[in-house]
Amino acid sequence: MKAIKIGALTLIIVAIASGAIYMLMVMDVIPTPGFMKNLPVLGQNLQTESRSELTAEEKLRRDYAKLQEDLKQRDQDMKELQAQLNEAEAINKKLQKENESLSNQIQELQTSHTNQQSVYKDMANYFSEMKAQDAADLLSRQKDQDIIGILGEMETSKAAEILQKMDREKAAAITRQMLAVSP
Repeated sequence: MKAIKIGALTLIIVAIASGAIYMLMVMDVIPTPGFMKNLPVLGQNLQTESRSELTAEEKLRRDYAKLQEDLKQRDQDMKELQAQLNEAEAINKKLQKENESLSNQIQELQTSHTNQQSVYKDMANYFSEMKAQDAADLLSRQKDQDIIGILGEMETSKAAEILQKMDREKAAAITRQMLAVSP
């Protein structure tokens, strides 16, 4: 009986050791001997080095393909952003030119207005020196805006005297326009 107990104990120890070694081979902790791979039941669960390398290689290829795709997408995004930036810069340059042009036009208009005011002032001095009836006759033949500009540069008493000597309808029209222009 003693021999049976020793035999059973030895068999249990061998089975536990074999199972531990088998698990280490399945988990690729220790290399699998070539003959084990050919065993019908045990060899199916064992990973071969080439298969695990293939899996790693496949994973690397998938990762590489994904990175390539990401890189292409980012390149496309960069191209789109660069195109938007170029378009914005072109619009900015166009607006700067337009702004400069408008500034020049404003400057010209201000200069023109100043020159026109100077002319109105000179003409107001000439008409102030004339008799009211003569000044009214000459002014009646001018454009309404010019009449308003000249009368605006005169002393109010002289402008009133000239308006009084003008044709009533013309004087009324000028007065209405002066009220519309005045603040």
